[in-house]
Amino acid sequence: MAQKKPPKKIPQTASRGASRARITIGLLLLGPPMLFFFLPTWTFLFLAMLPTVVAFVVDRTPYRYAWVSVAGLNFAGVAPYLMKLWFEAHTMNNAFKILGNPFDLIVMYGAAGLGWVLHMSLPPVVGAWLDVTSQRRLGQLRDTQRRLLSEWGEEVARSDDDGELAVAGRRKR
Repeated sequence: MAQKKPPKKIPQTASRGASRARITIGLLLLGPPMLFFFLPTWTFLFLAMLPTVVAFVVDRTPYRYAWVSVAGLNFAGVAPYLMKLWFEAHTMNNAFKILGNPFDLIVMYGAAGLGWVLHMSLPPVVGAWLDVTSQRRLGQLRDTQRRLLSEWGEEVARSDDDGELAVAGRRKR
């Protein structure tokens, strides 16, 4: 029998550092012009996506899923108005005009509120559903166990280690 060769380790090259340096230089060169040319967009997004920033700061759970829920629905509420900003007049005046409309803010921040509702309400619903399905599966397994015991007898339920019955409810603890 032939022995398997261990996988070859790929040596770390300096190209990773070089690519990071290129990205950093590219962002430093392109960042200020992008900020200047897209200032209405950045301002609009910052003010419209404030609930997402708040969700990121407020969430103290280990995995921080709240901001993801809020961000998705917040951006869904912001997207139509962002398109309106881009395709009507991409100016600071138009950005503040959209942000100054109470109905538009209700839509944007209301969508973020729905993200909070989903984040708070879905985990208990999913937990209850998993509990119900696991209880159903447990019942199916017990029925199968009873059927096998009636078909094969109590001998098949004996454990090899200590000879005691492994049938549910008869096992000593």
